[in-house]
Amino acid sequence: MIHSNSPVVGEAVANLKTFSEKLNTAVADLNRIISTNGPGVEAAIQNLRDSSTSIKQVTADLQAGKGLVGGLLKDENMKMDAAAAISNANAMAASFGTLASNINQRGFWSMLWKPKHTDKNQDGSGAAASP
Repeated sequence: MIHSNSPVVGEAVANLKTFSEKLNTAVADLNRIISTNGPGVEAAIQNLRDSSTSIKQVTADLQAGKGLVGGLLKDENMKMDAAAAISNANAMAASFGTLASNINQRGFWSMLWKPKHTDKNQDGSGAAASP
């Protein structure tokens, strides 16, 4: 039985040896990759830790109502003041739109001086027109 299976066992041992050599090469390549990229990976992980800490701090500050955004989240008066400021800004933008339209229609200098009004009626006599 040993003599009849020796070619199969020999082939299995050869395959195991080839697999072992390839595995050793793969492990060496993996070690080289880890040693080459190790510092970069460690720095990236540390940056993620630092970012996580910062995000936790910002979230805690927001929940405590600190800062402008935290105040807007927690303080009703601040919310109403911000809404009023936005409303006033919208009204001011509309007024600037009207001003720009008037300047475009009448010219810039007409905004600085009142137009002259005359009381002459159309026949040129200078008599005041009756209402």
